Amino acid sequence: MILCFQWFPRRKGLINGLIVGGFGLGAIVSTNIQTYYLNPNNVSPDSDGFFTDDAVLDRVPTLFLVIGFVYILVEYVGCMLISKPSKDVETKILAEPADEGSIEGNDPCSVSEDLTPKRLLRQRTFYVFWFTFLFLGIAISYISAMGKSFGQTFISDDHFLAQIVSFAALFNAGGRILWGRIMDKTSFRLSMRMLCTIFTVLLATMPLTSYMGKIGYPIWIWLIYLTFSGAFSIMPTGTEKAFGSTHYSSNYGMVFSCQAISGSLMAAVNELMLDTFGYTGCFLTMAAIASLGIGLTFLIPNGL
Repeated sequence: MILCFQWFPRRKGLINGLIVGGFGLGAIVSTNIQTYYLNPNNVSPDSDGFFTDDAVLDRVPTLFLVIGFVYILVEYVGCMLISKPSKDVETKILAEPADEGSIEGNDPCSVSEDLTPKRLLRQRTFYVFWFTFLFLGIAISYISAMGKSFGQTFISDDHFLAQIVSFAALFNAGGRILWGRIMDKTSFRLSMRMLCTIFTVLLATMPLTSYMGKIGYPIWIWLIYLTFSGAFSIMPTGTEKAFGSTHYSSNYGMVFSCQAISGSLMAAVNELMLDTFGYTGCFLTMAAIASLGIGLTFLIPNGL
C-alpha cells in the first residue's frame, strides 16, 4: 500500500481501494472452486446449516494442499511485480495537479510530522481507530463465517449459495474502490460514520431475509459486502493521513492488530452464541457491536 501511495499520492483512497479490492475479488474464484471440489454432488447440509456427509468432509484436508500450492504460485508472481518509483519519477508525480473537486493535495488532515510506533501509542486517535476497527472486525468476522450457514437454514441448494457468496466478492471488491473514492471526496470521519451506520442497519435486518428466500437473501448479502468492505480501504488510508507515511507500515500493522483479536474471538464464541441466541439474536448482537463504531467516529478529530 505504501508503495502505491508513492505512485499515486493524490488518489490514495481510490488506489488503496483498488489494491484491497483485488484482495476481496479473490473469493469469486476460490469459493466456487472450493465448493465444487468439496461438494461436487451438491449434497444438502443438515437443518442447522452444517455438513455431516463423510464424502464432503473427507475432501477437506486435501483441499488445503491444493489451494496452498495455487497460492504459492500466485503470491510469487505478485511479489515480482512490486516496484518503487525512482526519485525522478516521484518528483514528476508530485508535480502533477490534484483532481478537481478532490480534497487531496490541499488536505487539512495531513500531519506535519510522522509518528513513530512508540509515539503512536500515546495518541488518543490511535485507540479510536483501533477500537472502531475492532468492533467492525467482530461483525465482519461473524457475517463472513456464518452468512452462508444462515442461508442454508432456509435455502437447501448449496451450489446456489456458493454462487451467491462468490458473486459477493464483486461487491466486496467494488465496495473497497467505492468507499476509497468517497473518502477522497469527503473525509475519514464522515465516510467511516456512513459505513458504520449502513452496516449496522443491514445486520439488524438480516434475519428478515429468511422470509424472502432466494430473492432477499442475496440482496442483503451483497449490500453487506458492499458496505463492510470499505473499512479495508478507509482505515489504511486514514492511518496514513493521521499518522504520516514514514512509519506507515508499522503504524497500520498496529491498527490492524485488532483483527487478530476479532477473528480469534468470533472463532471461539460463534457456536456458543448460535446455541444461546439463535441466528436472529446473533445478528442483532453484531448490529449492536457495529453501532459502537458509529459512536467512536464522533471522537475522531475534526479535519481527519
